[in-house]
Amino acid sequence: MKIIVISILSIFFSLILADHHILANGYIAYSKLTDGYWQIYIRDIETGKEAQLTFSKTDKRKPVWWQPQKKLVFKTNLGAIDSVKIHGGAERAFLPNLKDISTPVFSPDFKKMIYAKYRFDPVDDSDLWQVNVDGSDKTLLTGGPGTQYDASWSPDGKQVVYVSRETKGVHNIYVIDLATGEKRRLTENQNYNVSPAWSPDGKKIVYSSNVGGSYDIWLMNSDGESQKRLTTSPGLEINPTWSPDGKLIAFTRFNNNRLEIWTVDPGTGQVKPLIQEETDCRDPVWF
Repeated sequence: MKIIVISILSIFFSLILADHHILANGYIAYSKLTDGYWQIYIRDIETGKEAQLTFSKTDKRKPVWWQPQKKLVFKTNLGAIDSVKIHGGAERAFLPNLKDISTPVFSPDFKKMIYAKYRFDPVDDSDLWQVNVDGSDKTLLTGGPGTQYDASWSPDGKQVVYVSRETKGVHNIYVIDLATGEKRRLTENQNYNVSPAWSPDGKKIVYSSNVGGSYDIWLMNSDGESQKRLTTSPGLEINPTWSPDGKLIAFTRFNNNRLEIWTVDPGTGQVKPLIQEETDCRDPVWF
């Protein structure tokens, strides 16, 4: 039975790969709670058809698209990074020598990766590191006290936006110039500002913030100016991700006592449901 399922998935996704335009604009990956574990799924946005890609009894979260290998890379609850092909197959370890890491993101050319590395001491919680995708040239990107996480590469590959916890309860968004190491703070408040993501044209950054009392989706220019709230739901709204054409933002919303995936138009503010299941779905990523 398992061989038949994998064969069907292979045929299904080979048809997807035949049209790169469809692949880039019509499919979304996400984590879905299945039989007590977070598993990685992929969905055809137009038809609503989905396929489960992972099955092992561990939690998998925050999938990211590894385009050259036609794979999704994700973090596990074991502090590791694994991968799976988008047409199905076995789950594989990705850079298995890296331990206690989270939230990996690839550079625009997919030659490098940035990840958060946890430290278990009272001085620092986590730092951001940069590494080649073959595991070589590991370099500390942001250090010092506090927690650095949720990195997102600019489309030109020259800057990285990320979150830094400055004091208890205060998480602000920074950007670092990779050539000079210069850091700039983009948000300046005493709240949680998290999950920043650069727009495909490099002009905007979307993020989640609880400035208004609950976590909503916010938008600002890439220099931190013109910050505005896009959503106003009383429930939790986090993990925004841009569509490849920059016309929509998908995000996780707590609604009807479960996690769902919605979209918002950054121009009009129109909000619509995208994935509403009888179980929790979260961490969307377009590819």
